[in-house]
Amino acid sequence: MSETTTTMTRLEMVREEYNRLLRRYDGKLDRLTLKMNEDYEYFFRWHSAEMYKHTVNLRALRDLKPLFYEKSEDEVKAALQRHISNIESKLIEGCQLPSSTSLMMNAADSISREAKQELRNEFMNLLWILEEQA
Repeated sequence: MSETTTTMTRLEMVREEYNRLLRRYDGKLDRLTLKMNEDYEYFFRWHSAEMYKHTVNLRALRDLKPLFYEKSEDEVKAALQRHISNIESKLIEGCQLPSSTSLMMNAADSISREAKQELRNEFMNLLWILEEQA
């Protein structure tokens, strides 16, 4: 019985952290949207990369909602390990220099690498909750 309780507690902790991440990214995007609506030209120059990065990561996190609410602890742990490994492979083995003829595509490619690094850290924190609380 205590193993089930411990497992549920770890999963609940991961779910709470996952929901906190969603709220944090939503809040950041809300604040950035207000800035964008005030002065788009200034926003574009100083905050558009941040907005893009947070949008990419929020989408990735939202896509994982079923993982955190429909899977067991072991399945969540294995999935997080796979996601971390996939991100690391893309960052290490992927092309490091943008190669599009589009200036904006090159910018988006560079920013998405930064977003992946941040997302990897978020996944590592979630995995730590499952592993260290055991």
